[in-house]
Amino acid sequence: MLVPQLIFAHLLADFIFQTKRIVEMKTKGWYGLFLHGGTFYITALYVLPSHLKTVFIPITLLSIEHTFQDWVKIKLSRLTPRFGVFWYFLDQLCHFLGIFILNAWVGDKVTSNNTEILLFMIGSSVIVLTRAWEITVMSNWARLRQHVQQWNRWADVERLAALALVSLGGLIAVPFGATCVIPRFVMARRQGIKFQKLEYLEVGGGIICSIILGLGIWNLLQYI
Repeated sequence: MLVPQLIFAHLLADFIFQTKRIVEMKTKGWYGLFLHGGTFYITALYVLPSHLKTVFIPITLLSIEHTFQDWVKIKLSRLTPRFGVFWYFLDQLCHFLGIFILNAWVGDKVTSNNTEILLFMIGSSVIVLTRAWEITVMSNWARLRQHVQQWNRWADVERLAALALVSLGGLIAVPFGATCVIPRFVMARRQGIKFQKLEYLEVGGGIICSIILGLGIWNLLQYI
């Protein structure tokens, strides 16, 4: 069984360790792409320390595929910017598909106890729910995008908070995932940005959806 470990590694590499600067570097050339692919590679090996002989070659191939897949997504997004969101979700779907293919290849050679699987499931769900601020602020609040560059330091604080939640684990961390959006509220207030009722509703809906996604992953992985 490799699915819980590799999904956790993928979420760490794509949503925790991949900073805004790395995303910008990926769009400029291969250095950023290899940096991100290498991050996924090291993270995937790190979460499977007892099975390195079995998974070394498969994860190496998966990491190479991960890197070139991101390159294709960037190219397609530039060619058809109107479909950028579609390419993003298709890219994520293909990453998960690659994990399931690898699991079908060597998953039966890897044994994991229930506690280990549970911890990875909880970690994955916590990562998903802590992305609430990114989903709402970046996607829904178009008029706030100009301020994102000024809030980079808060983005780092939020990522560190997400990592802390992952390290704590347990469902007790779920209610605290929504608090990652608070620094953005504070900074916006200090800069005199007033929110409309609809924007509060969008943030609330984003947080709820994110928590549902997190718990959904946690429950879904129990049946894999």
